[in-house]
Amino acid sequence: PPYTPTGVRSLAQVEAFYRRAYTARDDALGPAHPETLIASARLGTLLLALRRLREAEEVYASLLHSLEENCGIDPAEPRQPLPKPCPRAGRTAERPPAGAPIWIRLLREVNNFAVLLKVAGRPLAAEPLHRWELCACEALLGAAHPDALTSASNLAYVLEDLGRVDESQHLLRRVAVGREAALGAGHAATMRAEKALSMAEQTRRSGQTQRLAACAALAVGDSAGVG
Repeated sequence: PPYTPTGVRSLAQVEAFYRRAYTARDDALGPAHPETLIASARLGTLLLALRRLREAEEVYASLLHSLEENCGIDPAEPRQPLPKPCPRAGRTAERPPAGAPIWIRLLREVNNFAVLLKVAGRPLAAEPLHRWELCACEALLGAAHPDALTSASNLAYVLEDLGRVDESQHLLRRVAVGREAALGAGHAATMRAEKALSMAEQTRRSGQTQRLAACAALAVGDSAGVG
C-alpha cells in the first residue's frame, strides 16, 4: 500500500484503517477536501493491489467525480485555476507555494491510483486521472518542473496503450526536451526520456508501415477479382 499506519500489520487491518480514515474525513471535512480525496485515492490503490477491481472502480468513479466537480480542473478544460490554497494555473515556482504540500500529496496519491489502474489493464480509466494530475501539477509547480515532466510521461504511456500514438509522442518529446534543458544531454533521466521518444517514433513508423501493407494487400485482392 502507499502508506501503512504504525502498528498495523495485516492487509485487512490496513483496509479497515483506510476505510475509517476516509469515512472520518468525509464526515468532518466534506467530500471535496484534499484530505478526503487523499484517503479515497489510498483506499482505491489498496483495493487495486488486492485485485478487488469492482470495489476499486467504485472508489475510482467517486474520486474522479470529486476531482472534476470540486477541485477546479476538468480534463477537458486544463487551464482552469485550482482553488485555494493553490496558485492560479500557469504560475511557475521553483518550490511549491505556501499551502501546497497537501495538494502535492493528493497529486501523488492520484498518480499512484492511476498507475495501478494501468497495470491492472484499465488504461481508459487511468487516462483522466493522469490528465487531471498533470494539469494540477503544472498549475502548482510549472510545466517545466520534474514532477510535471514525470506526470507527462505517465500520461503518454497510457495514451500509447490506448493507441493514441500521436498524442503520446507529443508528450514524450516535450519530456525529452524538458529533461535536457534541466539536466543536460548526458543525464540518465534525459537519456531515458530520449529512448522512450525514440521507441514511440519507431512504434508509429511500424504502425504506418503495417497500415500501408494492409492497404496494398487489399488493392491487390481487388485487382485480382476484377474481370
